[in-house]
Amino acid sequence: MLLDTGKRNNLINFRDNKSNTLEVVYPDFNTLFHKADGNVVFEVFDPQIDVDEFDERISESKLKEKLKDKTQYIDNYTKKIKKASQILVYNKDVTPIKAMRGVEKRAKTAIEETGVNIAYMAFGFISWYEEQYPDVKYDAPILLAAISLSKSSSVEPYRIKVTGDDMILNPTFAYKLLSDYKI
Repeated sequence: MLLDTGKRNNLINFRDNKSNTLEVVYPDFNTLFHKADGNVVFEVFDPQIDVDEFDERISESKLKEKLKDKTQYIDNYTKKIKKASQILVYNKDVTPIKAMRGVEKRAKTAIEETGVNIAYMAFGFISWYEEQYPDVKYDAPILLAAISLSKSSSVEPYRIKVTGDDMILNPTFAYKLLSDYKI
């Protein structure tokens, strides 16, 4: 088995990439976790479709302004979610749908080039420190669920489906804990 346990690996030291990561901010963790375990296909809510009084799409610049305040963003858009399968995602640097396109593109490229799915939904993170660098915090995902992303047309929402049979404990971090710390 070949595992990269270096800190450049997101399974050991997760770094929030500006254009290729998203945080699911609605529904809450427990609801999302139980739905993901039940093979639900999630529909990603697109805030740009939230029409204003003139029935026009919200511009990207106007949406980016709304993304600056995460709490207000969540408050505004969770009220507009109507379907039980809809989720609200957040990325502070780019619009959520632009980030979804980035994730989809990277995942598709990895599958085409290597045959390996790199798209995962992480459930929970553990913060850890090294003894020699006690001021440097690292975060590692705990549970991982392989996902596939799809969008049937430009006007349809993104859909996220958990593809694996089971969620798995982060194997790379588990190996690092065992080999480096005997945990």
